[in-house]
Amino acid sequence: MISYLATPYSCQDPLASYIDKVRVENENFETVTHVAGLLLTKYQKVVFSPITMCHPIALRHALPGDFEFWMVLNGRFLEKCSELLVVGTPGWAHSRGVNWELGRARELGLPITIVLPYGTDGLLFNPA
Repeated sequence: MISYLATPYSCQDPLASYIDKVRVENENFETVTHVAGLLLTKYQKVVFSPITMCHPIALRHALPGDFEFWMVLNGRFLEKCSELLVVGTPGWAHSRGVNWELGRARELGLPITIVLPYGTDGLLFNPA
């Protein structure tokens, strides 16, 4: 069983400065990578975290940041997974990418769970 880990990546504020947008992307990367690590170690889940995997590659190779590019790639990974886990960080319900992943997971009939980080090493699991 492979879990696909979704979370917002981009800054949702259209008025944010470039520096704030980069800060939000880095904070989201750090949060989801921490959650992925907990899922792998503490909860023994096999997890695919597209942001954890792709953020460093995108920075190093100047990959496109547009929604369409990432949804094609992430959609192919999601099709190989057996569940969708959504990290319940602020703004997740308004994220274009997370909403697309939720819709695609429903089309595929995948179970969906919201994962809420708490404390330094805890996670709460709420079926969607």
